[in-house]
Amino acid sequence: MPVRHFLFSAMRIFFLLAAVSSLSAQNVTDALRYSFFEYGGTARFTSIGGAMSAIGADLSTASTNPAGIAWFQNSEYTITPGLLNTTTQSRLLDGLDAPLLEDQRGTFNIQNLGMVFVSKPQTGKWRGANFAITFNHLGNFNREFSFEGVSYGSLTQRYKELANSGLGLNDYETSLANDASAIYDFEDDGVFEIDYDIPTQTPYLFKEQFGTTRGSMSELSFSLGANYDDKVMFGFSVGVPFFSFTSDKTYQEEDDTNIPNGGAIPYFTDLQLREELVTTGGGVNAKFGIILRPHQHFRIGAAVHTPTVYTLNDNYETTLTYNYYEDAKEEGAFLGKTANSPGNFEYRLNTPWRVMGG
Repeated sequence: MPVRHFLFSAMRIFFLLAAVSSLSAQNVTDALRYSFFEYGGTARFTSIGGAMSAIGADLSTASTNPAGIAWFQNSEYTITPGLLNTTTQSRLLDGLDAPLLEDQRGTFNIQNLGMVFVSKPQTGKWRGANFAITFNHLGNFNREFSFEGVSYGSLTQRYKELANSGLGLNDYETSLANDASAIYDFEDDGVFEIDYDIPTQTPYLFKEQFGTTRGSMSELSFSLGANYDDKVMFGFSVGVPFFSFTSDKTYQEEDDTNIPNGGAIPYFTDLQLREELVTTGGGVNAKFGIILRPHQHFRIGAAVHTPTVYTLNDNYETTLTYNYYEDAKEEGAFLGKTANSPGNFEYRLNTPWRVMGG
């Protein structure tokens, strides 16, 4: 194609000032996860980093600039398998000589699947009116991470701060900590305390966490493209993105006598927090695009994406186990308590407007 000689890199402009509206029940991490796309597609699309805003004639453009659908001269179908590998590096912040741990996760998926139907009207300068149905990969959530090390501080300090604030005992964190005896109100005066507050010396704790996330985001698109005199291409598509996301994290703390100042907390032995989350959802958006070809070797492309309106469902379960001694470690009975907090949320998320140019 002529554009091989004059290819302009695509730029993506995200209007973050309109970033998230109608968001409830969840946090910024969730909003970014479902708003930031890692566009996948055909081998051709992937090999040039998705810089096809002005090139077209590729089914992947249904999720970026649908005007590219108008460039097709013949009907065709595509299928593109892909192998994705993700490397994650993690380190315990403020840890005492904490190592940098590296984890890898490989997955196989379908990057693109679709077909385009081409018609060539013989009226005036209209050269083509094309319809496409495509399935494109938008995001990969498959990752593993881990960290370990020793440092000051304890997760129980967070629980104590929240419980003694205006939040009090809530269903998700502080009530869980209270039921597991990670925080306690001995005086029954509404002021919570923790074992970490009464050490014989300032103690380090051994900490580690293992986490796995799984899932992906894809989009089913229905696109129309029209070609006027091989000079102007118009495109419109309706996208139906859908995804699944699963997260499983286990965090542990231990008052270990083998670390500096270890074993200094009279009652506390160790705790384990496990967080499991399954999120599913889908949405809808629209995309409008145009490609101009004022010269054989020069094209300009632009596209506007409306916000995606998602409906999401979270199923989560949090389990906290707290092991301690009723009295001092030397003479007290060893006890352990486990508290569980399952739950479900349904909520909406509107992602930002997007503009692409090339």
